[in-house]
Amino acid sequence: MARANNPLKSAALVLLFLGLTVAHVPAVGPPIDFERSLTVGTEPTAMAIADFNNDDNADIAVANSGDDTVSVILSLGGGTFRNSLTFAVGRTPMALAAGDLDRDGATDLVIANSGDRTLTVLAGSASGAFSNVATLSTPSGARAVALADVNRDGLLDLAVSDGNRTILILIARGGGWQFDPSSVLTAGEAPNALTFCDLNADGISDLVVANNLDGTVSIFLGNPLGTFLPPAEISVGAFPSSVTVADASNDGRPDILVTSELTDELIVLAGHLDGTFDDPVTLPTAGVPEGVAVRDLNGDGIPDVTVANSFADTVSAYAGVGDGTFANPVEFPVGTTPFAVATIDFNGDGKPDLATVNLDEDTVTVLLNTTRFDVISGDADGSGQITSGDLARTIQELFDGDGDSILTIGDGAVSTNAGVDANNDRHVRVSAVTSIVSRLPR
Repeated sequence: MARANNPLKSAALVLLFLGLTVAHVPAVGPPIDFERSLTVGTEPTAMAIADFNNDDNADIAVANSGDDTVSVILSLGGGTFRNSLTFAVGRTPMALAAGDLDRDGATDLVIANSGDRTLTVLAGSASGAFSNVATLSTPSGARAVALADVNRDGLLDLAVSDGNRTILILIARGGGWQFDPSSVLTAGEAPNALTFCDLNADGISDLVVANNLDGTVSIFLGNPLGTFLPPAEISVGAFPSSVTVADASNDGRPDILVTSELTDELIVLAGHLDGTFDDPVTLPTAGVPEGVAVRDLNGDGIPDVTVANSFADTVSAYAGVGDGTFANPVEFPVGTTPFAVATIDFNGDGKPDLATVNLDEDTVTVLLNTTRFDVISGDADGSGQITSGDLARTIQELFDGDGDSILTIGDGAVSTNAGVDANNDRHVRVSAVTSIVSRLPR
């Protein structure tokens, strides 16, 4: 299918999440660049966020599947970045994970190279430079990789998916760059994404795997010896492309979030702290979702969800309501074919920002979060009262990309006019906006 041009591309973006708070909009102000487009290698597919040079700023590492490299982008602080550094790895790197493998205080990288069935280990340094210190062969492939201290000895161990049915567990030996094969786990067909987590609050690492060809996730509960119980299989959407574990429902329990490429859906499995989950709940996405991240983006204490839509060239932001449900998504344009999304504070203002890797553009897009966590000022329609109509007009002016002055949220435009300036101080607070959202169509 031919890709359509995205009419929402804009050089200046404001990260504003309808539902629980809105960004302050000054009547007059200087232009502000809210978007960063960073050049990386060819066909980037995955990224890891960490402080690679120990300067307390979040840096970005990207696996470039088209030129067999990793790009490392060091932050300068304030949401700005240096030009990327390039490091050679194995053939067709598809995934990477970051952690301090040798316990020297510097963050290292492990890269899964699907083209030559290897893992590349890059040792980090305080300068942010990396050196290739080990190449590990895998018997049948390397499609995804994750790090965790599986046997609780203080060292990070590896889980590697071969893209067929096998997950290889490699246990760290001696605190350096050597790993011993520990166990081989059998997952579903074509496991292409995995993550370590603690699903049952026992302090032991569990493993969740997304199986692309049979539309399932495999859940492996860990035990203190560093091995895993036989998996539980849960059906999700067809062709799951990514998996994330986080407390998306705000109940203190880890949930599983999966993106489905074929059905264009986000699937949420609410957890119960015993390794079991509710039936899947699905949310529509804008087109071929490839990655998901969870974090409170608007400062209301409730987790929000973002999804990278590879066909639509957007990120969908779903504001959490607090009861396990979400407001209709708002779309933010990014680069061409976003293949992964991450949320972290890049400019040190205490607000999580967004980053995507863009497969067909060879870039990383960074969107800085300008949401005001307290109030919005402005009587947009001149009525003498701050109403939800003012909020709608503000959103239209910021995000209307098609020239019709209407921003559609889900299936309907915002069109309620209830007054929300509770104390007549010409400010709308988060609690008032939350009340409006409860009456908006979903």
